[in-house]
Amino acid sequence: MASSRVGGAERVLSKCQSCIDEGNFYEAHQMYRTLSFRYKGQNKYAEAINLLYEGAYKLLQYNQHTSGADLALLLIDLLNTSLSPVTDDIIEKNYVQARYHLIHSTDGTNCAAMLIEHHVTKGYQSEADLFIAQAVLQYLCLQNKDTAQVVFNTYTKNHPDVEDGPPFYKPLLNFIWFLLLALEGGKVTVFTILCEKYQTSIKRDPTYREYLDRIGQLFFGLPPPKTQPQGMFGNLLQSLMGAGNDDDEDIMQQSTSSSQMSLSQVDLD
Repeated sequence: MASSRVGGAERVLSKCQSCIDEGNFYEAHQMYRTLSFRYKGQNKYAEAINLLYEGAYKLLQYNQHTSGADLALLLIDLLNTSLSPVTDDIIEKNYVQARYHLIHSTDGTNCAAMLIEHHVTKGYQSEADLFIAQAVLQYLCLQNKDTAQVVFNTYTKNHPDVEDGPPFYKPLLNFIWFLLLALEGGKVTVFTILCEKYQTSIKRDPTYREYLDRIGQLFFGLPPPKTQPQGMFGNLLQSLMGAGNDDDEDIMQQSTSSSQMSLSQVDLD
């Protein structure tokens, strides 16, 4: 009887693969589900876990996102049900894909945890500020300001290579901190001066200028750059021509919400 059941499972798996090869993804999806429930009912958790992982992986390879995600959710549920230990074999550590999905989420806490782990295991010590800066700028380009704030605060608080702040030792971290504060006031001159003061840090990654162009449009009402060579800074300065000298001249006196420090009390790096 036991050998008969094993042979039946192998035949189902073989048929699943044939369906995938022939493009019958729906049928393959249903067979993976059916067999996984059969394994689960027999308390064969290891077999069910391997099956669901294999099925989700293969379906996602063929861009069957809905079916692949369904099997992935069944896999997560099974891991919780079986109380299986979370090992490196279960988590693939695909930081690139994890980062992509977290940037499109509102889970700033777990995004920060992933960025810290990614940097500590894969990055150079000098790049601790680069990992978080790009994530915050991308969140802002997606108009997800609240999550950008959470991921920045969580990252800087928990990263072993980032000292207590603000202010921070690394200029790029101070720039991101000031930028998040500037979003609250929405004053274009604050944004402009920050970008001018931190040009050296911004130039460390050429994509930062593109992100900041977009952030200027979304949060400060700036028009898109007219020409590529002109870039963000020329566009910002042009937008200020004829704007007059009003209460924006006291920009460096704005209070921070977290530490009651003003921009005038902290030297810009």
